[in-house]
Formats: sequence, structure tokens, C-alpha cells
Amino acid sequence: KELVPHIVPVHGCAHRLQLAIKNAAKQSPLMSLVDDILENAFKMYHRSPLCWHGRQETGRALGLPVLKPVKLQGTRWVVHRETALTVVLHDCPILVEHTTG
Repeated sequence: KELVPHIVPVHGCAHRLQLAIKNAAKQSPLMSLVDDILENAFKMYHRSPLCWHGRQETGRALGLPVLKPVKLQGTRWVVHRETALTVVLHDCPILVEHTTG
């Protein structure tokens, strides 16, 4: 500050923004539903090698690449959810076929 008095420190701004988004999302029933879907998709394929193998086989049969499910919990809350949502949306045809077929 002594060398450059016009600099404004923004230490922790990104963390505060993530906390604000997380608090806003807690108030949304739709966000809770999305979190439940993402968490269940992760648990189903993370805990069971048999289910994971079935998902891979379904992807091969459909000619689609299969992405590995991502855990929601982490320090970078927004990024973890974005990645998990991207995986589920990408693998949606595989997930539907594998769980209903």
C-alpha cells in the first residue's frame, strides 16, 4: 500500500463468492434435488465395481465415451458441482439405458 496506494486488496473474494452461492443454493429445492441426483450417481458407480463395469459396457454398446463420476464435496464447491453436472449431462443417455435397460 505504501508503494501503490490506489491498490485495493481483495484477499478471499473468490472464497466469499463461493460461500454466497452455496448459501443461496441451500434455499432452492431444485438445487437440493440436483445435488441428490449428482450424489446418487457418484455413489452408485463409485461404490460398486459391478455397476461401473455395466455403465462402461453400456457406453461401448451405444458407441459413446463414458466419463468417470465426480464427487461433489470439496473446497471448490462451485467447480465440483459444475464438473459433476457436466459428467452426468454428458453420460445421460448411458445412465438412462444402464438404469432402465
